[in-house]
Order: sequence, then C-alpha cells, then structure tokens
Amino acid sequence: MTAPAIRRVEPAEAARLAGFLRRLFVEAYADCSTPANVDTYLDHAFGATQQHAELVDPAHRTWVVDDGDGWLGVLQVRLPSTAPSAVDLSRPAQLHRIYLTTHAIGGGLGKRLLDTAIDTTREHGADGLWLSVWQEAPAPIAFYQRAGFRIVGTATFPVGDDPLVDWIMQRRSDAA
Repeated sequence: MTAPAIRRVEPAEAARLAGFLRRLFVEAYADCSTPANVDTYLDHAFGATQQHAELVDPAHRTWVVDDGDGWLGVLQVRLPSTAPSAVDLSRPAQLHRIYLTTHAIGGGLGKRLLDTAIDTTREHGADGLWLSVWQEAPAPIAFYQRAGFRIVGTATFPVGDDPLVDWIMQRRSDAA
C-alpha cells in the first residue's frame, strides 16, 4: 500500500467507477429507503454508461483516492452548475458526490477531497459550491458545516419512488 493519492478518473475506468459508486452509496445509504427503491436509484445513477458520459463531459470532474491497492473515495464536481433557487451564488459549482469507504472515514481523506473541490471551484471562476445531503445523515451534515457550508434550503431527492428530503447547503469560495 502506498500513501493515498487523489487522481482524476479516466473514461476507460467508467465500469470500475460505476461499481465503486454503487458500493459506496449502499455503504452510506442502504437504509434510506426500501431495497427495491435503492436498487432503482443505483441502476439510474450509477450505471457504467452514465459514468462514462460524465467522465467525458467537460463540465464534470471526477477524482478517486487511490492507495495503490484500491480506491478509498471518490469526488465528483459539476462546473458550472445550475443551482436550486435557494442558492444565492452567481457562478455556482456543484459538489455532486463525495464518498469514502467506511474504513477510510476519519483519516483526513474527506477533507483532502473537499479541498480538491474547493480549489477546482476557484480555478474555474465559480464563486462557491452547493450540494444536497439527506437530512437523516448527521455525520456528512456536520462534516460540511465544519468546512463552512450552511443550510440554505431543501429539495426532494427521489430514491426510486421514495421522495427523500435533502438539505441544500452552500459555501462561498472565500469562506474559511
């Protein structure tokens, strides 16, 4: 095992990325709805075709944390992004996804991924990041709040036919 490095994901890795995202979503949110609804969401959001399309789209950026033995986390940012009306940024980017494997949580990798998102946002002229996070996920919410995000509204996040309620959070590029 080498020291974990953050690197961009290549389009040829779309199938691996899709499987990894599915695994991470299940680790984090398997209990957010019924198994059938979760499976429907996974099929919609994390197929290899969908991930390949995002990897070749210049408005999407995807990174993984790789320790040489495997992937420990993933980050996806959309630049630019159409934000919900609750977001008051004029040039927003979206923190689309940020996940870590269960055993990688708490070791500082989440902050490193978030720093990558913030740096990318600044480099591309966005004035901040917005995200949505399930209201029943206190650990991610606390992580975002420690990083300077604040709750600005709510949105519906469909998992299959289950309309979950997410917080919409934002962070200005100049936030500490």
